[in-house]
Amino acid sequence: MKVLDTQLKYLPVFTREGEYRGRIIHWSIDDQTHMVVEYIIATFPYIFSLGREEIIPRAMVVSISTERMVVEDTRLRVAEVASVVPLAVE
Repeated sequence: MKVLDTQLKYLPVFTREGEYRGRIIHWSIDDQTHMVVEYIIATFPYIFSLGREEIIPRAMVVSISTERMVVEDTRLRVAEVASVVPLAVE
């Protein structure tokens, strides 16, 4: 399925759990593969974004349609961060 740029701009973004994350405001395309690399979403109401943006890598996208984009939860929980990045103990 093709999604036009006019359909993609301001498309609402939700997590798998149904939590609203924001709206797509920009995207980056790889100049070699011509594929979308990442989506930039405004996490605040997009008209008043005030620089509150989040980058969603393509690998985090679960599905996309003309109605919404569904992504993995992009916020790491403290336990996940601790298991990925061990704290340095002196």
